[in-house]
Amino acid sequence: SIEIQDYQIAVNLAVKANGHEWILLWDNANIVSKDGTPSGFNWMETFRFEGGKIITMNQFSKPRN
Repeated sequence: SIEIQDYQIAVNLAVKANGHEWILLWDNANIVSKDGTPSGFNWMETFRFEGGKIITMNQFSKPRN
């Protein structure tokens, strides 16, 4: 198990590209593992919409130094 601390939403964008509607989210947090080891992570989530419904979702994560 992990504990998420200091969660922050950095940027939210609505984008229309090549006829597709997307929502892009960037966020970050500090993660504390079960043994107490801290680390920081950045995330990016993307959601593609069609007809008012989410049809694609991707998530990317990267450790922060």
